[in-house]
Amino acid sequence: MYSHYNLHSTSRLLCLDDATGELRWSATVSGRANGMPRVNGDKTMVAMVHNDDVDDRGGVGVFNLTDGSILWEHEGSPYAPFGPPSSIDWNDVIYWGDSSLRGYSDSGSIYHLDFKSPEKVHIDFLFDSSTMTPPTIRADGEQLWLGGRDASIYSWNLVGSRRGRLWQKHVALSQRNVSFRKCFFSFFILCETAKWLTCSFQLL
Repeated sequence: MYSHYNLHSTSRLLCLDDATGELRWSATVSGRANGMPRVNGDKTMVAMVHNDDVDDRGGVGVFNLTDGSILWEHEGSPYAPFGPPSSIDWNDVIYWGDSSLRGYSDSGSIYHLDFKSPEKVHIDFLFDSSTMTPPTIRADGEQLWLGGRDASIYSWNLVGSRRGRLWQKHVALSQRNVSFRKCFFSFFILCETAKWLTCSFQLL
């Protein structure tokens, strides 16, 4: 699967044969494709996160992997573009965050789409920042990490009675980072036991 953006405010989702490179199908997505397409475990569907160029409204399209026909289209709020999605966890779920007020808000949301019931997008958590980086999911699907524009790393538990935020760690490296609060973190990592994390950062 491959996506690209052109100058006419649309993106294309391409499905290529992995053995020959032959184009099997293509589909049009409104606005800018964001992140990589995500294919579910039994390879019947693919999800593509995208953002409208007019009002920065985030969206997620779910397509039939056989012929590229659209199955569901989900829209977010105006001026809150979606960040790129996580990889698919062991339970066939993808997560992503948003960036309210085009990235200049002190609040954001975490969403997920379950490929077992892709007709609905769920809002999981609210947090005190916004993000345009992909979340990272622990190998067992039980914990999520995300970098915010407030130069913090956030972690959430995704299952059981402890579902919710576990911690927030502010990791600004200088007063400049604290003042401008525009340090994005791109993850990561992960060893299978998830005993440690690594991240990189970019000053904007």
